[in-house]
Amino acid sequence: MSQLLNKVQKIQNSENKYTKELAEILEILDAIENHTAELRKKILSEVATDKNNLHLDLNKIDE
Repeated sequence: MSQLLNKVQKIQNSENKYTKELAEILEILDAIENHTAELRKKILSEVATDKNNLHLDLNKIDE
């Protein structure tokens, strides 16, 4: 009976370890997702600015 309890305890310890590791991985993925969203917003803003500047330059050429 003691061996069975030891096996159950080892399994529970492993499960707790993997649950903790999975939570850490999910936190990292969440941070990556947030960072990616911020980079995307920054890139879109820079592209919009560059596009605006290009239109202004083209308008000056047309004048």
